[in-house]
Amino acid sequence: MPSPVNLQSVFFIAGIWMTNMIYFMLSWSNSHQSVARDWIYEVTDYSFAIQLHQNNSERTLTFSPNGRLGNRMFQYASLVGIASRSHGNPAVATSDFLSECFLISTNIKKNLCARGNDKHPADLHFDRWAFHLGANVTCLTSLMQSWRYFGHVSDRIRDIYSFRDRHKQTAQQWMNTLNLTSTVVSVQIRRTDFVNQYTNLINPITVKYINTAMHMYRRVFGKTVAFLVVSDDIQWCKQYINTTAFTTVYFSENHSPCVDLAVQASAHHSIITSGSSFGFWGAFLANGHCTYFPGWLRTGSWYNLDMNEADYYLPHWTPVPRT
Repeated sequence: MPSPVNLQSVFFIAGIWMTNMIYFMLSWSNSHQSVARDWIYEVTDYSFAIQLHQNNSERTLTFSPNGRLGNRMFQYASLVGIASRSHGNPAVATSDFLSECFLISTNIKKNLCARGNDKHPADLHFDRWAFHLGANVTCLTSLMQSWRYFGHVSDRIRDIYSFRDRHKQTAQQWMNTLNLTSTVVSVQIRRTDFVNQYTNLINPITVKYINTAMHMYRRVFGKTVAFLVVSDDIQWCKQYINTTAFTTVYFSENHSPCVDLAVQASAHHSIITSGSSFGFWGAFLANGHCTYFPGWLRTGSWYNLDMNEADYYLPHWTPVPRT
């Protein structure tokens, strides 16, 4: 796949600045209130673990896994970031989801979280004290969904999340059939549970947001920019994405979550569904430009958990209005 034109990338933010300025002026006070969530399944039979070697002694810091792939990627990345602040020497972690997708060894086969030695950093915003854990803390029990927990080790996290060959090859083989010769933008759309279970909490993705974001990329990179759509509701995408206006749209179908994530990571840039941790990680691994829509949560909180978008979305990502 050819690299995008660097000069065009330099002007990306400038090219969309005027589009968003009025929106920012009107909604700044609410634009940092949401964070991605993936509350479908809870699994607590295994724990992730790293070894901390300090002062000639060794202790293990673990966390209790929660949710699906995107959530667990947050937990593991945050654990590595927190350990690095504790001057720890991380060993390996164990996880069915993570080890299925990534080249992560699994040598710990029991639950290492013991009650009484746990701490619960904020789930949906950053807690500074997480970088100053007491020596008796052995288990972190939250989702830790903030880039601030691991932003200082971003390159290391991207290395850790190296896909297994079978997923990388499947993604690349599909993309090769498309004969892509220009800039590639992934479009990640999450709908199912968001529109069926959480309508009282969530402002779902809209066709207007998708079209606006796609137009932005096309204005910068030209009409030949290719859009790769990854979704849990691909039929809705086929119905509502304007393939007449955007003729180079391709839909990822019948792929595993690991392959869909590898497709996103292989793109140059990203359009994501706010509130989807799966979309976050696709964009994080792609490491290009990313658009999201602010105000994902109707009230700025998930039930009784306060959220902060500034702690969730990377500072250089671009918010685009959904309406």
